[in-house]
Amino acid sequence: MRDFGEPAANGLLAKAINNAVSPAHAVTDADVGGFARVTRAMRANPVDVQATAAQGMAEADAVVTDLLKNLGKQAEEELASTEESDNDTRD
Repeated sequence: MRDFGEPAANGLLAKAINNAVSPAHAVTDADVGGFARVTRAMRANPVDVQATAAQGMAEADAVVTDLLKNLGKQAEEELASTEESDNDTRD
């Protein structure tokens, strides 16, 4: 990589992979470069996928709880509105 740079290394690795796999599983130089970037980030930083997933689940739970709470309020308001309309037509 020192003599030719990262693009050449990515191309060489992509070619090696493509020589070993079926065309349906072929990769591009960009695929290899993206994977290398992700690998460097994972090695160099305290990436905590489990904590991120737990946070996402907690946020999703809060959104769903809020939606369900609002659905109950909306149903009550619609029911009250319908009852008022029925009373108006009977008068």
